[in-house]
Amino acid sequence: MALPTFASFREEHKSIERQLREYALTKWGRRLVDEITVEGWKRGGAQELRASNNRARIEFLRATLKTFAASEAVSAGSEFFFVTLSPKEFAVPFEEAAGFDQETIKSWAGGLLEGFHYIGIVEAAYYSNYSIVPGTRSTTVSWHVHAVAWGCDKRSVEAVVDAVNRDYKALIPGKRPADKRTLDAEGIVPDIIYMLKGQLRDYRVYLLKREEMNEETGEFTTVLTDDFEQKKRPLRKGDAVKMLKVMGTRTIPMLCLSGGEGAAIWADAQAEARQIIMKQNEITERLIA
Repeated sequence: MALPTFASFREEHKSIERQLREYALTKWGRRLVDEITVEGWKRGGAQELRASNNRARIEFLRATLKTFAASEAVSAGSEFFFVTLSPKEFAVPFEEAAGFDQETIKSWAGGLLEGFHYIGIVEAAYYSNYSIVPGTRSTTVSWHVHAVAWGCDKRSVEAVVDAVNRDYKALIPGKRPADKRTLDAEGIVPDIIYMLKGQLRDYRVYLLKREEMNEETGEFTTVLTDDFEQKKRPLRKGDAVKMLKVMGTRTIPMLCLSGGEGAAIWADAQAEARQIIMKQNEITERLIA
């Protein structure tokens, strides 16, 4: 799979927005798309940096890559760590996802990353065929954190990851709730792009199968194992709208967390993204006046 770039990020987010705007005009779309979702798509939603607004996502990424590239961490040749924290404790049935308080996972993750320089963001992953409630067919939303940390040694980061893997369970049995990668300034860029994406993917979970031979007959049969495999595909339009409704009026800054030098990177990126969008909106308003 090709690594994400700013160009591919921009095109994918513009494409899904075009599809959803067309979907909103259909019979099913009109039933599903609510006023808050429509407001989030508008120019005002972009300027507020709504998490449901794709232009806000694009401009926030553009500003983040610029401020990150100009940071002292990059000029100093720092080693970077891409950390994912996704314990089952922050996964909820879809019906409860809109009411989830992102401050709970931000506070938890911030405590784990205390003392590090880092930028991070809360993300919501949609599992369309996996229920966290036994015996139900409810879909699941897994709230989790991606973060880029630096200015720390590998052992310190490994200690955080090991502690989470020891003390928490993953949503999917047999998987780990925490992971990390070590990269240089150039290598970490695709991970920054990845962690700032909007609601684009549907995660699907399957029990793995294996073939067993009957020793008496020599015949092979396929049986289910206790091991799970996770795959992903683009969100269907209806599910994409549902996830935008989960985001509701949340803004990208509301989902962000940071520590040390990372606080200035997020603050500068947010200010620059808002300024760019404001100028774009002013130009648009002059053209249509």
